[in-house]
Amino acid sequence: MHAHMNRAVPILLALIIAFSLGASLAAAESVTGHADFVTATGFRFSYSFSAIRHADGSVSGEFENHVENAQTGEFLLKAHVRIICFTINGNVARIGGFIERQTGLPLPPGVTEGFFTVVDNGEGDAATPDLASPPALGLALPHCETGLPRPLFPITRGNIQVQP
Repeated sequence: MHAHMNRAVPILLALIIAFSLGASLAAAESVTGHADFVTATGFRFSYSFSAIRHADGSVSGEFENHVENAQTGEFLLKAHVRIICFTINGNVARIGGFIERQTGLPLPPGVTEGFFTVVDNGEGDAATPDLASPPALGLALPHCETGLPRPLFPITRGNIQVQP
């Protein structure tokens, strides 16, 4: 009986640890997706992003943005951003980060951060299209914490997933 007990304890301990890790991983928040849309001023945005809040509260993720003139197809800029923060409020996510690379239009001197907002309106043919804002230059943390006003446009291609 004692030998069976000694073998059962490590197995039980392994199951408890596995369950705890699975529960903590499942509790992590995330915002992921791809958005293509055209603004009223004629800019076509195409961006993909992934932002994850880990069990320890840290945030990781990336954002890749491509902008062109919707009328002519002229390339305007491409940017890569390392995500440092995000906040979820219902189906709305505010995301911000550090601009690591940008080609095309130059960044203004001293600008190193940007932010954007997305809205997940659900799935399926009957769902209202998801919404996305054009990225803006400015401090990421204030946008993540309190939200700075951003115009939102229905995406024409892509899908936004907000997982609180």
